[in-house]
Amino acid sequence: MRPVANEVLQEIFTFACGEDDLNSQIPNALGIAAVCGKWRQLAIARPGLWSSFKIDLYGHSSKLEVHLEAYLTRSGQHLLTMHIIADHIDDEHPLLTKLVQKNPSVVST
Repeated sequence: MRPVANEVLQEIFTFACGEDDLNSQIPNALGIAAVCGKWRQLAIARPGLWSSFKIDLYGHSSKLEVHLEAYLTRSGQHLLTMHIIADHIDDEHPLLTKLVQKNPSVVST
């Protein structure tokens, strides 16, 4: 069996992750990056893999904060697509503050 090209693996990773749920136990991109060293290297080298996610601010936990930090760091300067779930939050919510500090362009008026 021939090895799969790195570019093909990265496309498969992107398709598998879609809009990743950061509230899940192990979000898809983090799971892919944990398979082996090669997959980790390929996943981290693809900022788009980390740039589309859903986050429920009512599910705030230390694990969620770690997931968010990993995604914000690894997405680099890639445009973010976020689905934020919250009925009511104030401007002081720690994760919302982190999103705005890292990406000031997410704030719209």
